[in-house]
Amino acid sequence: MAAYLIVDELNVSDPETIKDYIKKAGVTIKANGGELLASGIPEALEGDWLPKRCVLVKFDTMERLKTWWNSNEYQALIPIRTSVSENNIIIIDGL
Repeated sequence: MAAYLIVDELNVSDPETIKDYIKKAGVTIKANGGELLASGIPEALEGDWLPKRCVLVKFDTMERLKTWWNSNEYQALIPIRTSVSENNIIIIDGL
């Protein structure tokens, strides 16, 4: 069953560093079977959720998603992301 990673970007203090992080993270996602499905500024149809940017990544299974998240390659990138941005990140099983 597919699994999804959803990123709600709250704040970015250094756009150049986050661009470099995104490139590097993308390589690790692809190497682990992930696929970037959406990235951009969403439009809220209901409620008061106004994220600045959202990212949606699909993996074949939750196990593969968690393997990617816990990989040495991605774990090395997390401090780069957290030093220049604040995010809410969730994972969810597909149907």
